Amino acid sequence: MGVAAQPAWLLHARPFRERSRIVELFTQANGRIAAVAHLKRGEEGLLQPFRPLLVGWRGRGELPTLSQCEAAAPAFSLQGRRNWCGLYLNELLLRLLQREDAHPQLFAHYGHVLTGLVESEAEAIWLRRFERELLDALGYALNLEADCVGAAIDPEVTYRWRAGQGFMPNSTASEWNLRGRSIQMLARGEDADDPSVQRDQRTLMRQALDELLEGKPLKSRQLFQPRMRNTKES
Repeated sequence: MGVAAQPAWLLHARPFRERSRIVELFTQANGRIAAVAHLKRGEEGLLQPFRPLLVGWRGRGELPTLSQCEAAAPAFSLQGRRNWCGLYLNELLLRLLQREDAHPQLFAHYGHVLTGLVESEAEAIWLRRFERELLDALGYALNLEADCVGAAIDPEVTYRWRAGQGFMPNSTASEWNLRGRSIQMLARGEDADDPSVQRDQRTLMRQALDELLEGKPLKSRQLFQPRMRNTKES
């Protein structure tokens, strides 16, 4: 049984025998799949992150074999922190998407975010947008309009977010506090140039995602640690 070629992104690859790799792919119609890629001489550079691919595969079971793999367009050029951001997106998809669970809207959004990372210096904005889209796709959309009792988010109030409950007004000082203004800006998709607003939004999305990650840390987050004191954290 074979699957016709479709758009895909490489999330991860590891060696498997001579000139072969086990690849994790995010495909447009089939969601996340794993497959064996047998590479011909000279094709080693084909499989790289952030390159649009066309892939097809054949075989039954959890590890089919790629029958077609070609570049659909040049790879997105992500350098430095932007490359780390892209690796962070890939790890989120790898960790949180179930196999063969299609998310065509999320697939399209992934490409849109890569474009944004290349063309804009506002890395944090694009990460927050993708995190929201991912949570929506997984069925864990955040209600950014109201608190836990249904009252509208107040820009002058400080909140604390709790899984399963939502935003709770909180006057006690805490590193997990979120200002209502920051929540409203995230809801409207507004650019956040204010570092304190970026911190609030990053804190919220990290809490929501960590709940799904079940306490298992993301390796890609560690890439930001050495420079965290000198640059804006994403």
